[in-house]
Amino acid sequence: MKRITVILALLLAGAWVLGGADLPKVKPVQPVKPKPKPLYRFKIQGIKRIVTTPCRVVFQVQYYISPTYPKACFIGVNVPDRAHASSAFGYKPAGRRPDGVPKGQKHFVDDITVELKYSGSGAFTSSTMEVKIYDIDGALKGSEIIRWGQTWARFDIQGIKRVTTRPEYVKFQVQYFIDPGFAPACYIGAYIPDRAHQNASFSYKPAGRVPAGVPKGQKHFADNIWFDAAYSAAVPFTSSTIEVVIYTSSGIVHSEVIRWGQTWSTAVY
Repeated sequence: MKRITVILALLLAGAWVLGGADLPKVKPVQPVKPKPKPLYRFKIQGIKRIVTTPCRVVFQVQYYISPTYPKACFIGVNVPDRAHASSAFGYKPAGRRPDGVPKGQKHFVDDITVELKYSGSGAFTSSTMEVKIYDIDGALKGSEIIRWGQTWARFDIQGIKRVTTRPEYVKFQVQYFIDPGFAPACYIGAYIPDRAHQNASFSYKPAGRVPAGVPKGQKHFADNIWFDAAYSAAVPFTSSTIEVVIYTSSGIVHSEVIRWGQTWSTAVY
């Protein structure tokens, strides 16, 4: 009996000691609050080209804009992106003031388009463009960087094709592009072997007649636009190139050196 009394006394003492000790406090588990959903949603979902020239592209855009967003929205584009936007590009946005583009889910069949125009002085190669949604105050609401490889140019000599060939004379058809928005009259001529080393024994009749010049836009060999070159020296001359140029009354705006091997001669056989 005495032994039981001692054991009970020890247990009570231990409980008193433990009751007085500072036990670690267990913090209640806080519920994880879900992140608030954005009040409005803006998304560029894709683009589809409908017009492509060396200096102009028109593309349809598929997108979503929350119908409840209170401000008018517009869709524009920067090349190659907003952070490095080239000043040589301008665009006509989708959406006209004051209403902007239609909101909600829009598809390519809705035919909502952006027009992009290049006005640089030389060629420019891009691999991307950033299509963006912005509101009437200019605030960016969403954007998407899209792969888009293109070499942009306002002028391009795309090839020449001989129509008539004699030892002292060649008539060339020319395939080319000239920006239709470029106002001055343009002409197409040539230098043999090139401008820097032109041979004074050649004379040329350019494509295009004063004052109108050549037709602008994309022109093909089938359009039968031509220039010619005539050789007048007694000593034969062998060329390996010809430099074809687009020029105005103010000077040359574009040139292309093309491989062209020929021995020119005025000799009569």
